[in-house]
Amino acid sequence: MRLLKIGVYADAYLRFYHTRHPALATQPFAIQHAALMNDCFGSSDFWTTALTQLGYETCEIVINVEAMQKRWALEQGVSYRESDWMFEITIAQVKAFRPDVVIVADYSTVTAAFISQLRLECPDIRLVLIWCAAPYKDASVFHDADIVLSCVPELVTHFLESGHRCHHLNHAFDPRVLEKIDATTDANVDFAFLGSIHKSAHFHHEREKILLGLLEMTDIRIWSDLKRPSVRHRRSLA
Repeated sequence: MRLLKIGVYADAYLRFYHTRHPALATQPFAIQHAALMNDCFGSSDFWTTALTQLGYETCEIVINVEAMQKRWALEQGVSYRESDWMFEITIAQVKAFRPDVVIVADYSTVTAAFISQLRLECPDIRLVLIWCAAPYKDASVFHDADIVLSCVPELVTHFLESGHRCHHLNHAFDPRVLEKIDATTDANVDFAFLGSIHKSAHFHHEREKILLGLLEMTDIRIWSDLKRPSVRHRRSLA
C-alpha cells in the first residue's frame, strides 16, 4: 500500500526556519527535505515514519515550501505556471509517487476543487483522508474526502452529524524528538501552556476559562497564537 501525506507549514515558522538556514534554498531537494523533517515542526514526518514501520510505502510532501518544491520540479524536469506553482508541482509529485491513499493534513490551503482535480489526474488514489483538529471556515473540502480524522471529540460528533465518515484519532508523540533536545537541562519556566486559543462559537471557551483562572492563581506563562489578549491579562502572556 502506497501512502502520501500532504502538509502545509505555517508561514511564520517557514520565515523563521529559512532565516536560520539561508543556504538550504540552493541545495538539492533531498537535502532540503531531510533538513526540514529533521526540524520536527508540527507533525513533520511522524505519521509516515510510523506507517512505514507498519509496511506502507510512504511519501511526505510539504507543498508551500517554495524553494524546496521548485527544486524538486527542476530536478524532475517538471514545468509549472508561476501563478499556480504550489498545486501544479504537488500534482506532479502525487503522479510520480502514485499513492493508493492520500492524507491531507490541511483544510484551508488545500481546497475541495484541488482534491477533485487530484483524484481526476491521479486515478490510482483509492482513499483520501483529511485531518482536522481545529476550527475551520470552509466545510466544502471535507465533502471531497472519504474519511475525516480528528483528535477533538466535539469535532468528531460534528462531522458525523454532518454526514461525514469520521474517526477519533488521538495526538501522539514521536520519541525521536527526545534525541534532538537536551532533556537534562534545568527548565527556565516552572509552569507553561503552549497551544492555540481559538475564540469561536464552539471552541476553546472552557480552555480560556481554565487559563484565565490559572493566571489569577499561578505564575503560568502562555505561548499562544491568540491575537487579541485582554488588557487585563496581556502582561502575563509570553
